[in-house]
Amino acid sequence: MFSSKILDLVIIIIVFVLAVFAVDFYTEGGISGFFLGARQPAEEGLGYITPGNVTEGLTVGPGQEIGEEETQQETEEPEEETETNDTDLRITGGFYGGGGGTGGGGSSPSPEEPPEEPEEPQPPEEPHFVLDSSYTNNWMDVYGSLTIGGEPAQVGDEVAAFDPDGVLCGIFRVKTEGIYGFLHIYENDTLTPTIDEGAEFGDTITFKVYDWSEDLEINVNPDINLIWIGNRGKAMLDISV
Repeated sequence: MFSSKILDLVIIIIVFVLAVFAVDFYTEGGISGFFLGARQPAEEGLGYITPGNVTEGLTVGPGQEIGEEETQQETEEPEEETETNDTDLRITGGFYGGGGGTGGGGSSPSPEEPPEEPEEPQPPEEPHFVLDSSYTNNWMDVYGSLTIGGEPAQVGDEVAAFDPDGVLCGIFRVKTEGIYGFLHIYENDTLTPTIDEGAEFGDTITFKVYDWSEDLEINVNPDINLIWIGNRGKAMLDISV
């Protein structure tokens, strides 16, 4: 009789357990899922919830709600971390930045400009030797090479011709380095016997050179000369001083 009661109790327990499972099956989980670890579908979009991931503020079954703490963890995006770089600080606020104080100029230093090359000196616009405006329309020409201190004469240097009385009767400004001519040596005007305007036939013509770079007037050796031979005559004479 005692064994019969035990058997009846076992049958009742089995029926109870089966009933619980039947109720759980039709109610989408329930208590058995919590104790037995059964996977239970949660609200749409939450997946399955097991006892291992149930936290404070979270309920399972229909009408589930998620606590504020869990909601904030899922919805808030993590803030981007801003790394502070010592090198960046030195560049923006230190040696090259806009900060003041030592090592912090207001702007980045600009590269030094190369020094300007000095301009080459130019010959004066006005000639050194000035010929009297009373010269005649008769002349002879002379040309040749011109060297000063062993170097070719520069553009702007001058050659001047003088008659035996020291009257300036012809000038030429060098246009091509080391060369002069045609240098017009003007004739004296016979219609003005009291005025010496220039050379006469047979006169010995001497010369002077002006070096504009040194602002120096140089007498040419008297041995370097020529004889005035008349109107439209030509002669070549190399001059070196």
